[in-house]
Amino acid sequence: GPMQQFTGTVDGFRPAGPDAVAVLAAGQELALSRTTITESFHGEPADAVARRILSRSGLPVAAVEIPDVTLPHMVFATVPLWRAVRQLAESIQRGHGHDLSRHALWLGADGLRWSAGDEPGPLYTVATGENLINHEVATTPGALAEVESVLLAGLAHSMPFRLEDTRRGVSGQFRAQEVRHVLTPGGNRTFIRYGADHGWG
Repeated sequence: GPMQQFTGTVDGFRPAGPDAVAVLAAGQELALSRTTITESFHGEPADAVARRILSRSGLPVAAVEIPDVTLPHMVFATVPLWRAVRQLAESIQRGHGHDLSRHALWLGADGLRWSAGDEPGPLYTVATGENLINHEVATTPGALAEVESVLLAGLAHSMPFRLEDTRRGVSGQFRAQEVRHVLTPGGNRTFIRYGADHGWG
């Protein structure tokens, strides 16, 4: 089936035993926290501002799907790129009355996306008796539920997936808020968090 190739940067080393060293790696998303923005804009469309600051990461920009508003004035004073995007989102919401609560920023297969939509890709299914290992439902309003499955290497942030849990009576299509792939000598797993969509995960 479809697989995902992970690329990134060696971010450090640590001892992992008497004769072993663990290599710590960070994905390309690291650029969103390590790139700082110091810039001001006057009378610019929000879309143009978003594309400009996202391109400063050095990553390709695949989609910016935000309301078409003009910003009278916008200043970013040495802030990490991800925080600049949040600042821009607050300006659009408070200054122009748009709801961006479902919008998320993520690095998809074809580049950075800031959107309320889904990451393009196949629709994975996690089902009882097939690949569902564990399902922890949300216990409080606004919390995220977590599904543990066999490895679904192609599944990524903001991709839709289908959940069929006959034991808990949950059946439907959801948006993956967080995806973690864990590969160990004891087995490979994918952990998917879903539920109340807070956009930023």
